[in-house]
Amino acid sequence: MTVVSKSSSAAFLAFAGLFLWACQPQTLTAEPSEIDSSERTAVGSFRPLGRYVLTESGGYQMGWPASGLALTFHGKTLTSTITDSGEGIMDLSVNGQMSTLELGAGTNRYTLIESPTKQTFDVKLTRRTESYDTGLFTIESVQSDGEVLPTPAPKKKILFLGDSITAGFGLHGDTKDCAYAPKTNAPLQSYAKLAAGQFGAEVQLIAISGRGVVHNWDDNPAPVMPLQIDSALPDNGEQWDDNLFRPDVIVAALGTNDWSVQNPGMEKFRLGYKNMLRDLRAQFPRAHIVTVSGPLLEGGKREAAKDGINWAMNELRDPEISTVDLTLSETGLKWACQYHPGRDSMKNMANQLGAHIADQMDWTYPAIQMPIKPQHDLADDGKKVFTERLSEIRELPELRGGTLLAGDSITQGWRWQKNLLDGEISNHGIGWDTAVGLHARLPEVLRHRPDQMFILIGTNDIGYGHTAQQVAGPVKSFIERASEVTPETKIYLQSILPRESGSLPLVQTYNDALKSVAAETGVEYLDLTANFAAQDGTLRKDLSTDGLHLNEDGYKVWADILNPIINSSHKPD
Repeated sequence: MTVVSKSSSAAFLAFAGLFLWACQPQTLTAEPSEIDSSERTAVGSFRPLGRYVLTESGGYQMGWPASGLALTFHGKTLTSTITDSGEGIMDLSVNGQMSTLELGAGTNRYTLIESPTKQTFDVKLTRRTESYDTGLFTIESVQSDGEVLPTPAPKKKILFLGDSITAGFGLHGDTKDCAYAPKTNAPLQSYAKLAAGQFGAEVQLIAISGRGVVHNWDDNPAPVMPLQIDSALPDNGEQWDDNLFRPDVIVAALGTNDWSVQNPGMEKFRLGYKNMLRDLRAQFPRAHIVTVSGPLLEGGKREAAKDGINWAMNELRDPEISTVDLTLSETGLKWACQYHPGRDSMKNMANQLGAHIADQMDWTYPAIQMPIKPQHDLADDGKKVFTERLSEIRELPELRGGTLLAGDSITQGWRWQKNLLDGEISNHGIGWDTAVGLHARLPEVLRHRPDQMFILIGTNDIGYGHTAQQVAGPVKSFIERASEVTPETKIYLQSILPRESGSLPLVQTYNDALKSVAAETGVEYLDLTANFAAQDGTLRKDLSTDGLHLNEDGYKVWADILNPIINSSHKPD
């Protein structure tokens, strides 16, 4: 047996008498190390994470993403003996600080912690790479010079049945064009682990990249995922004992690989999905099952997958099966390697799934705070304006009462017309912004508690060729969340202003969609068209500087519409 330890670059750093991991992720490399005779072996003292098979020697053989160990100990030194192919990569968390452990071939001992003073450490060591890339691994034992403390399992439990999206494929990449390598995987940053983490739930990721319900990506003949429901290890005949992990919630996030390359046949997919749900229910009669569609399928393929899921659910008529659509983030890191969801998309998906589970299970879900970034396809000048103007908005004092204006450059223009609107005004207009961008900065809006909020957004989406749904969807979500958090605020959704003749058909399409959003969310729709349109439907020249933006007279017309609403909400002192 070879003894290895971490390199000095990953050693604990001394600061004010405390020893902490370096803030930047580190890689633990193999170096010779002597084991002190005072160390005592603590075989089986850790809590296994994920499914496993006990070996004849008492080790835990594992293979699923994010499987590994958790333990708490008080001491100076912690090591673990692991058997691996020599290609596996582990994620090591020590008191929340992350580092990377690249395993050597064969059975080796790895120094995970080495501290000059005794301290209490919470440790998780989990698999980053998938079994099809790097094979299985076995945690033979852990050794500590101190006291290993009890590590009770969380009460809530969630089981995920999924593919590469659930496994965190390529998540360490920042673009859809980055080259995949096993080290780019990040199951701990997948939507599944993020959502479960917000609930404080223990999770099992039964996920393999490229697998489907009835058909795998690229005609891979390996077993499809429903055949893995009982498996203790990926693609292995060893059966898992369900009594060791009884999930409260099961998330079935499959279908992308069935439809991404070729049509598996609707009837075959429907029946396969129905059988999968039936088998899950038979094994876990008390669990709530969530079916997931998206987020990578588009158009007809997306609709086909949803059709199969809905058909299966209708056939079973199980009240404890629900469904949710997950969507990518349009801001920040939308993509990871090879067109997989990026890290911000994973956060967005986790929030959507978490909110759905919370509603179904009556659990509390504190949403993950998303970074506020401009839409990914915004022009460079627009991104610059977004960033600079957002900094200004963050400096605005919190509004209690008064009026909040949310929108793009047309709304931002009120800054130079300060005497036209009555009462206290908080201007959240950002030039170049789109519906997605407005939704992204919802957290800044929710700092305030205005009497009324006026929303005007969408005209910039025309230049990016966005569909009406790409405008209406984020606006609807924005209103629903704002209404939930600030129910005392009266929200008004305004129509997009007229503009040049070539854009008028799309303006009308957008406005029809926005009017429907207002009706669906119960807010008032203000149609500004009649006040600003010339006889040919374009923006009146006497109210505009360039056929798109308003001049002072235009803002006076707008003020005449808004001020009666603002004044009607004033409460007596």
